[in-house]
Amino acid sequence: MARLKIAVLLKDKTPGFWVLAEKGAQEAAQALDVELIVKAPPTVLDVSAQSRLLAALAEAKPDVLVIAPINPEALAGALGELAKSGLKIVTIDTQLPEGIAQVFVGADQAVLGDAAAKIFLSLAQDGEETALLRNNSLDRTVLAREEKLREAVKARPGLILHNDIFASSEKDSEDERAVLLLAKYPKTSVVFASATRGTMATIRAIRAKGLVGKVRVVGFGTYLPAEAAKAFEDGILYGWVAQEPKDLGAKAVRSAVALAQGQSVAPVVRPDYQLVTRDNFRSSEVQTLLNP
Repeated sequence: MARLKIAVLLKDKTPGFWVLAEKGAQEAAQALDVELIVKAPPTVLDVSAQSRLLAALAEAKPDVLVIAPINPEALAGALGELAKSGLKIVTIDTQLPEGIAQVFVGADQAVLGDAAAKIFLSLAQDGEETALLRNNSLDRTVLAREEKLREAVKARPGLILHNDIFASSEKDSEDERAVLLLAKYPKTSVVFASATRGTMATIRAIRAKGLVGKVRVVGFGTYLPAEAAKAFEDGILYGWVAQEPKDLGAKAVRSAVALAQGQSVAPVVRPDYQLVTRDNFRSSEVQTLLNP
């Protein structure tokens, strides 16, 4: 009997979230003895590359396609045709228009955004200046987190929120943009950084500008890098939504295999994450995030 073939199209090849998601997918594929073909554009900013890679993966005739769409609408036509041809589709991280995929594997961004926003609001006093270091204008999952923060701040009209600077609108621009944010808004007391690279860049900028103890950060990341753990120790980082992309990749492949085998699969599958705070960052549960 031929081995099942699972095609996976991710958002980028940048070290971090998607590289770890691929690792989780590869580990699950090995355990289940299925063939895995993985492709991704160089960066999440390269939307057109996903269309070309999708066409290449379709040529491979997979049993199931797993896809993390950068721009769902741009791919909806091609994916709709593949679905009509009988290809089973699992979407991860960002949902596709209804009726295309059988399963969505991804975090509830509203829940993650609300959790981070609550910590952010607990740190800010009315009348203070705060800032949102945005990620880019393309990634739907991160845009959803940012919108949750803006909604939360609207309920606190006494707060000032600066949110006009993007950390990752250009490749490898995060450190420069984090420094720009702190220079442009020197009275900022709390920063909400909506993605991993922006969060880490903000931590570095605070150290470089001698603002430790003056500017506090709430951010999102992948597991818990040593640099983030040190930022908790030093009173820079106060909240960190630790996503677990290996679990995302593994659950996507397991769902794909179950679909191919005709098993019942939940339409929505949630990957693991942990909310790390100043109160729990030394706990044994959080310490497991240090070496994913």
